[in-house]
Amino acid sequence: MKAPEITVKLYIHFNIHLEKIDALTCDMSQMQGWILLGTHDVTIPVPQHSPDDLIDRQIESLKNQQSNVLADSLAKDRDIEKEIQRLLCI
Repeated sequence: MKAPEITVKLYIHFNIHLEKIDALTCDMSQMQGWILLGTHDVTIPVPQHSPDDLIDRQIESLKNQQSNVLADSLAKDRDIEKEIQRLLCI
């Protein structure tokens, strides 16, 4: 059985502001500073996965999101506490 594939059209641009070449999945040539050099279709094999793999990856993603939310919350809490302490010193 052949592995599934995805074909993506890449738009090759030169960005005059950054002076570099980029490959993007959209045509940016209508934007100022982007010059379209050409396009290229790329076919990429899709990694094989089981339903359990998908669940594991979903759980991992959610745990990462959870960690980020907690870290952001703690940082915000520290900022608020600093402001409270600053006001108490006035």
